Amino acid sequence: MDDLKTTHVHVVRQKQWTERNNKTKSTKGRIAGFEEFSQLVREQAKQAMVVQKVFQGEGVHHISQTQRHFQ
Repeated sequence: MDDLKTTHVHVVRQKQWTERNNKTKSTKGRIAGFEEFSQLVREQAKQAMVVQKVFQGEGVHHISQTQRHFQ
């Protein structure tokens, strides 16, 4: 099962890179370079940290405080 999850993550990231590369081709007339690749990696790392915090309970605590604020 872990191999399937890992494969899914790789496919999703490859799709995101392909989309980023296509956008760079259409807007800048060139293929994406290292700068665009490193930006994508930074964005993915930031998202992974958020997901990790949510599953560790920090996000759940923040969500419950937010809900209390709006009640």
